[in-house]
Amino acid sequence: MTKEHEFNVLAHIREFHLLWMPSGESLAVLGDSARLFDNADGDLLLAPSGAFSDRKLVAAFEASGEHVWGYVFDYPCSVSIEEAGVGEWCAYPTRGVGYAVSRDVAEAVCAASFSRMNNIIVGRIRPTELLLMPDAVSLAALGDAVGLYGDNGSDPDGNLWLAPKGAFNCAALDAALAAGGELIVGYEFEYPCGVAINRHLPGIIKPGEVKVYNWCGYSSRGIGYALSHDVAIFVCAASILAAQKDKNG
Repeated sequence: MTKEHEFNVLAHIREFHLLWMPSGESLAVLGDSARLFDNADGDLLLAPSGAFSDRKLVAAFEASGEHVWGYVFDYPCSVSIEEAGVGEWCAYPTRGVGYAVSRDVAEAVCAASFSRMNNIIVGRIRPTELLLMPDAVSLAALGDAVGLYGDNGSDPDGNLWLAPKGAFNCAALDAALAAGGELIVGYEFEYPCGVAINRHLPGIIKPGEVKVYNWCGYSSRGIGYALSHDVAIFVCAASILAAQKDKNG
C-alpha cells in the first residue's frame, strides 16, 4: 500500500479464546466438528472454542486438547510458514481468518498475508470521478443512461449505485443531480469475478466475499467502484482471488 494508506496490522488482530488440538489424530474425537480444522495453513491446530459444544470440548480435553488464550487475525491471502517467517499458527484462507497463541506471531502472519494481498492488487486501483445515485428509484431520471448501473440485466454487486462521471452527457448529469445524485472522487478497480457482502464473515475478506460496504461491482464489465481506497483494495482482492480460485478449480 502507499504511505498514504499505510497498513495498520494492529487493527486486524484481537484477543480470542481458542481450542488447541495436539495432532491430526486427536481430531477424530470431535466427529463432524473436526471439519473446522480442514484446509489450514500453518503448523498448529487452532479453532475458536466457541464453535464447539460442551460435549465436544470435553471430548477434546480428554484427547489432550486445551483451552488457550490467543489471537485471531484477518487473513486475506494464503501464505507459507517461510513467507510469514514464523511458526506456531494456523489460518484458513477459505474463511479469511487465522489464529495464533502469541501476539507477535499473529502480527507477523497477518502482515505477510496483507502484503501478499497488496502485491495482487498493485496497479489495479486508480482514483476516478464518480456519479453516486441515492437509490434505485432515482435512476429513472437518467433515461437511457440508466443502463450504466446495470450488470447483465440485473443490479450491480455491493450496496451503492456508482458509475463513472465521464460516461454521462451533460443532460444526464443535470438530471441525475436534480434527482439527488452526487459527484464524488472515489476509486475504480479491476473486478473480474463477482463478490458478495457477508457481514458474518470472520475475517475482512475471503475469495468472493467481503465484510465491507460502500462499493459496487459490475462483473459483466470487469470493473468496480468504491468510495474509499481501503474498500477498493479489499473488494478488488476478493474478486481477483475468486477468479483465481475458479481458474484453478
